[in-house]
Amino acid sequence: MTRPLDEIRLLPSMKFMVNGSTLNLMPVDGCHHRTPIIPIIGQTDNVKQNRVEYNLSIDFYKLNWMFDLFIQSCDCASDRRLTMHPIIALRQLDNLQRQIVNILLRAPEGMPQKAIMSKLPAGVSQPTLSRAMSKLADNDIILKTGETKGALFSLSEDARWFARSEKQRPKVPYDSDRITSYIPNESRWLPQAQHDRMQHAARGINEALDASTYSREIAQRFLIDLAWASSNLEGNTYSYLDTEVLVNYGEQASGHDLYEATMILNHKNAINELIDNVGKPVLNERFASRFHALLLRDLVSDEDLGRVRGSGVGIGGSSYLPSEDRYTLMSGLGSLLWKAEQVEDAFEASFLLLSGLSYLQAFVDGNKRMGRLMCNAPLLWQGLPPISFIGVDQSAYISGLILFYEKGDTSLLAEAVADGYVEHAMSYAAAVATKRVPRSIELKERPRIDRLVRQVIDEQIEGDDIRQLLRSQLADLNEDDRIFLCERVENILNSITADNAAAWGVDADSVERYQNSGPKIGI
Repeated sequence: MTRPLDEIRLLPSMKFMVNGSTLNLMPVDGCHHRTPIIPIIGQTDNVKQNRVEYNLSIDFYKLNWMFDLFIQSCDCASDRRLTMHPIIALRQLDNLQRQIVNILLRAPEGMPQKAIMSKLPAGVSQPTLSRAMSKLADNDIILKTGETKGALFSLSEDARWFARSEKQRPKVPYDSDRITSYIPNESRWLPQAQHDRMQHAARGINEALDASTYSREIAQRFLIDLAWASSNLEGNTYSYLDTEVLVNYGEQASGHDLYEATMILNHKNAINELIDNVGKPVLNERFASRFHALLLRDLVSDEDLGRVRGSGVGIGGSSYLPSEDRYTLMSGLGSLLWKAEQVEDAFEASFLLLSGLSYLQAFVDGNKRMGRLMCNAPLLWQGLPPISFIGVDQSAYISGLILFYEKGDTSLLAEAVADGYVEHAMSYAAAVATKRVPRSIELKERPRIDRLVRQVIDEQIEGDDIRQLLRSQLADLNEDDRIFLCERVENILNSITADNAAAWGVDADSVERYQNSGPKIGI
């Protein structure tokens, strides 16, 4: 369709950059995020109005929708720059801030600023101390109680907990109640705010796609994304390009050991297994065991492949102690998978699997990888964009898991996942918008679609008469399919030209006569 750029709704922080055959949406404010790249399939110079009209291979409304996602991702990045959770902020303290935290660690009842000053080395001025404490307060590391002169400063609950190393923190045993007390469609592990952001990012993508055709579409574009990003979170040093070459051609990158290549290829096999089973009941112990075997082949002993463990495992950087009892783990795994399958909301079910499988640690290794891949099942089953984990901040993700392990708080993990999901949805939106995948009913009814398009054009039908014709001719279909095919035929009539008429078996001269005779094709 042809639209002059000034007719497209531009949001305040955006501008267009035209580079050869692509149209790039670029931020004005310097927000460095991936931007949609939209192919241009033609252009017309409008000399009279001193502008160029671009014929874009994308629906006008989808383009505006992508703009919304772009702004949302920039907004969330800006928010992350303003605040951070204490578990992350504590890792970024300067020397003075660290000294203040250590002083307050030894004062659980709090201290006035004057007392804090007395315990610092000489040379620290009052203004310098005030600035340091203000920054600590901004990140919820310290709290202030009381009036100005008599105010006491103390560490927040989370800061006091995570200011100590995992070896100094109290051990936190596995809590089976987290899973057993979860009630499908009543309990929520994914906070509402993050759920709404993810839902908004996915808005409109799944409306034109079946779950099966959708998953095949994303397989070509996102298999490498997910394999690379998930492996990278495990410390794999393969670059994205090296991962692509390995997955597509089986060529290992020089300078990397076989372990890293095996991890990536196992991701490929496991992701393909997930896609091959779209729509099937896979949230059960048998599939989980098979999935683990594919994901960890040659990385753990053959005896441990797909087998729920009966020995202890350690969690790096955390004081959390997963259960060592095999019966408890088997029971927890079965309960978690069953409950995830009962959850109707795909985003909640996905997050339940991501966090629950990581927390349970049912297998000897690869549990976080299991969570990252299997959490996509509820999304794929409903035709929603997957969580590829590209754009997920590694520090926030790992810190979010630790926060959940030790405190039962899912807020940071949810925020990290939602941030990445919103950011990467733009790239996915561009892929879907520029490459249309037909629904199964559309393929089945292709002859009827062609016949209706020809009838409208040959008989020069217009306006409400088109709707009446479509309703009568498609009356034998169920309501959802009838509505979809009516809209599909209307879209064809809106976009048909003498150049593309052959796609529907219509003569080019007939289309020109129809357009020149005066009837309005737009419906």
